[in-house]
Amino acid sequence: MQKLEVIQDFYLFELRGVDMVLGLEWLASLGKVRADFGRMKLSIKKGEQTSLYLGILP
Repeated sequence: MQKLEVIQDFYLFELRGVDMVLGLEWLASLGKVRADFGRMKLSIKKGEQTSLYLGILP
């Protein structure tokens, strides 16, 4: 399993049913990102390595 180190300011909001909202500034800092919002998948490519993050469907 690959770790992704993130150094970023985060803002806390009380949103029901939401654990985290990914902001454009944070996403832009990652480089090439592919998202499938219907399947709640996010893949991030850094160099030759790709990390896959999956959301939990309700």
